[in-house]
Amino acid sequence: MTKVSPQDFSGVTRTQLMELFEQENRANTSKLEALGGLEKLIANLNTHPTKGIAGDDIEQRIAAFGGNFFAEKKLTPYWKYCMNAMGDHVLILLTVMATLTLVTAL
Repeated sequence: MTKVSPQDFSGVTRTQLMELFEQENRANTSKLEALGGLEKLIANLNTHPTKGIAGDDIEQRIAAFGGNFFAEKKLTPYWKYCMNAMGDHVLILLTVMATLTLVTAL
């Protein structure tokens, strides 16, 4: 796969797109007008107004603008939740009582 830069999308940069969708700019159309209006933006991004992007250039778009991904978090193991719960005095008392009940019932 060849490296693709934002210049391959007629000069539309990731920063411009991010600024276009910032909360304070949503009602302000000047950013969209600076990019040539909606039709010009659609043409510059090589997309279709109702069908969206073609599936064959997704890798190029990710290379040019970055992906829309969340960083994966490391999951907390179940035993750590159990150990944190054992800091509660009521749970300690209930665990001891349950253990005594099991021992005396056998």
